[in-house]
Amino acid sequence: MTPATMITPTQTSAAADSAALSISPSARPLSLEMVELELALDIGDIRSLGFSFAVRQAIESLDGEFLFDLPASGLSDTDQRIAVVRLGQPGEDQLLLVSLDQDGEQLKVGVPDERTAGLADFARAFIDVLEKL
Repeated sequence: MTPATMITPTQTSAAADSAALSISPSARPLSLEMVELELALDIGDIRSLGFSFAVRQAIESLDGEFLFDLPASGLSDTDQRIAVVRLGQPGEDQLLLVSLDQDGEQLKVGVPDERTAGLADFARAFIDVLEKL
């Protein structure tokens, strides 16, 4: 996932925006939505509520949509779960991925890349089906 920000349990929400970024020169800059989501996520909530519920709670606080989460096997060697969320208005929305590392100690928020393009395509198809219902 690139770009991504890792948030560890020892960081406070005030320090989350200064977390180590993994951005290549050709990568898109962090969007305001990504920063807001990073600040809304709390590793403590994930430990107490579970990954899916904590991500759902964070995204709903931003008027976004939790689409689904699934095991990260095959998509990432370093993560155990990936959630797909949508922020923004239809037509101007942005899909974001939230992943939890194998140890359950770090969260990453990023945009779909080459490795997760199929997941993003599936999410778009999922959105299309939901909008037709």
